[in-house]
Amino acid sequence: ITELLEECATLMQQFSNTIPLRFEVDPGVPAYVIGDRSIMWRIIMNLVSNACKVTTVGEIITRYFCRVDESGNERLRLEVTDTGPGVPDANKELIFQPFVQVDQAKD
Repeated sequence: ITELLEECATLMQQFSNTIPLRFEVDPGVPAYVIGDRSIMWRIIMNLVSNACKVTTVGEIITRYFCRVDESGNERLRLEVTDTGPGVPDANKELIFQPFVQVDQAKD
């Protein structure tokens, strides 16, 4: 997983232009995880690229850590925090519906 995260960090740093992009990996994150590498790649790249699109000042922080769920299973968690404008309160419910995009990307 560490190799995948480093690849994503390198690529996204180039994409983020002048916005500082920090990748933080908790020491508890295992070196290897069971999962589909291509799906993990797409999830990471989608979340970080969305943050890059809306953040013009400030920074983007991507954190990876493991937590144990209520069943005792370890879960890898990814958080992306940015200083972009955020989602308007009126649209927050929409983002949790399937196939809904709050704002169209500007080309």
